[in-house]
Parts: sequence; C-alpha cells; structure tokens
Amino acid sequence: EYMGIFEMLKRSAVSPAVRRIRRKSSQTPDEILSVEEMASLPSDTRAAFDLLLEDCPTVANTIRVVFISQIYSLIHDKSQADSELQLLESQLVIRRITVAQEVGEYVFVLREELEQYVKLFMHEPTSGEQIPSSENQVAAHTSYTSPLLKDTNPACCLSEVFCSQILANHLQPTISLSRLTAILAQAPNLFLPPTKVIAMLKTWGFLTTRPSSELFSFSLPNIGPIIAMVLRGRKEALSFIRRKKFKDVLEKDLLKHKLKTSTLGSKFHMQDIVGAELVRLVKTPTGNLLQLI
Repeated sequence: EYMGIFEMLKRSAVSPAVRRIRRKSSQTPDEILSVEEMASLPSDTRAAFDLLLEDCPTVANTIRVVFISQIYSLIHDKSQADSELQLLESQLVIRRITVAQEVGEYVFVLREELEQYVKLFMHEPTSGEQIPSSENQVAAHTSYTSPLLKDTNPACCLSEVFCSQILANHLQPTISLSRLTAILAQAPNLFLPPTKVIAMLKTWGFLTTRPSSELFSFSLPNIGPIIAMVLRGRKEALSFIRRKKFKDVLEKDLLKHKLKTSTLGSKFHMQDIVGAELVRLVKTPTGNLLQLI
C-alpha cells in the first residue's frame, strides 16, 4: 500500500514511547507504564514540533520557526494541538511569536533559540538604534538620571531584562503597555526608562503595535522575508493545482514540482496548504490526492 509523505511524517511525529503505550493498552495492567511515566512522555504535538524543526525556515541562520499550519498538517485535531502547544509554552519550552494573519497569525520557536537570538541581535544590532554603551551616551538619549551600574554591559543588561523579566513573566503573545511598563520599572540594573526601552524594542522589531493601540505583540526581527516567501510559495503551489484539469494533484507530483518563487521547498508548502485548509487531502489507490477547497 502506498504511504504518502503525510503518513510517514505523522508516524515519525508520534514518539516511540507513545506508540509502545498504545500497543500495550490492550494488555494486562502490569505491562502498562505508570501515570508518572506516562506524564513524562512527549506529546504528539511536541514530537511533531521536533520533527518539523529538522526542516523548517531559519531567521538570520540563528532561530528556527515552525508555522502553525505545519503543525496542523500533522496533528489534525486542532484542539489537541492547541492544548499541547499551550502546555509547551507554560513549560517555557517554546514561544509563540506574532506574524501576519495570512500565514496563521503565529509561529513557534524554541525559547532557548529565541534567547540566543535576542542576545546576538542586541549585542550587535543590525538595524535601528544602537544601544548606548556609556553614561554620556545614555545622557544624550534621555534625561533619566538613574546611574549606570559599574562594569555592566548595557547590551547584556537589556537582553537579560527582555529574556528573564519580560519573556519569563509574560507568556501570552501580546502584552499591554501598562503591564510592560510595570515589568520594566521593577527590572534590576536597567539604566534606561521604560519608555525608552519600549521604543528601542519597537525599532528593532521585537515588539509591534497598531496605531493608537496600547497593546503590543511579540515579534521577531528579520522574519519579514520568510513570511513573504511563504506567501509567494503558497500562491504558486495553489496556482499549480488550479491549472490542473480537475483542480487536484497527486501529492508525489506536487513534491516533484520545483517552485520558482520560494526556496523553502515543495514539502514545506504542501504542509502549509494542507494545514491552512486550502486543500483537502484524499487517499486514493495511487496515492494521496490534494484537492482545492
């Protein structure tokens, strides 16, 4: 029997330990793992997330991003996927980042990689305003009179505040101005006023907001080109299917098609359009069929 890429990916996305549990579910109670052992097993969504990390877009060659559409392409029960993603967020394993609504509104990154990216970016900003590196520069930027601590690296200080104070104390993808200001006001070793820090985070692209709004979304600098490529590749993949006589295509034929507008690969874009429910996946004797919805 033909096994398409989604069957292979979904089989890989379920951890071996979970498969053993399922095989043993019909056996005697003594052969089933304890509640504590079961609780320690990775969820299907975590296994799928780890699998997708092996072949996903990378921002600035530093941080890997997994799109929600990719996860939904492997975990068809969205309620299960959403619940398990929220658990991973509460465990500080992953972080939800706001992106364009056209690509699912959110992407997910490993928290550890996000913190590394923040530190690299703030120590060597590639765009926007440079971080003040001396008391004289601080004075030139603001009238704030709080002394700069001796032997403190400002870039290190700001990156630590962002990671250990803001990200660690606020797990939601958005944050209000009052909440953000309160966190910054209590942050130790911060030599800039909260208003200045917020302006710098917006300039760099770690925070975004709509006009006349006091609600900020956590974002990722330099992710724009990735989002644009996802949308271009999605459009081309759908156009390829639309040109077919019956507006459908075999999975294996789409995988062979080399996209001209994206370097992310046909497999990524196939996961994207399936998870975004732009096509329907139908099993046939000759393989999985992708039908336009």
